[in-house]
Amino acid sequence: MTRIKQQIGPGEEGVQAAIRRIPILAEGTGDWTVSSLPSFTNRTYRIVRGQEAFVLRLPGRGTGRYIDRESEATNARLAAAIGLSPEIVFAEPRLGV
Repeated sequence: MTRIKQQIGPGEEGVQAAIRRIPILAEGTGDWTVSSLPSFTNRTYRIVRGQEAFVLRLPGRGTGRYIDRESEATNARLAAAIGLSPEIVFAEPRLGV
């Protein structure tokens, strides 16, 4: 079972739900250590388990009104393909993840 070893704080239950929903994060055993990262419009976290480390970005409140998540995911994948950003291992634009 995948668990979070360090909870971020009140109102951050979405982190655990996202880890369970994203296949690459839900697989395996051991606890994830989660730490909050600075962000302007989203809720962003560094999650680590053993030698695995990822950045998890969840939508900030109300950002669906002004951010086109589908275009954002496409552009992030294109940037990764030419070496400008890390690989996108999971995106679910309709949920802003």
